[in-house]
Amino acid sequence: MSVPKIIWTRQARDALKSIYDYYKERSLQGAKNVKSDLLRAPKTIHFAKQYQVDEINPKTGGSWLGITKCCTGKRMA
Repeated sequence: MSVPKIIWTRQARDALKSIYDYYKERSLQGAKNVKSDLLRAPKTIHFAKQYQVDEINPKTGGSWLGITKCCTGKRMA
């Protein structure tokens, strides 16, 4: 199974730089460690099957995507 390529957006790169700069003021080695950990973290994510069988209501056929919150933060049925 191949690992998907990770594409960093400009916003994500800017956030990483801000985090690095924040920690660099306190400890250069700490900043390097945090940056390294953040760059390595996405590579450790393991996705299960994207659409799993619904364990609560298996009669739905199993392939569905549940949305629990919309952009307003209100819970949807």
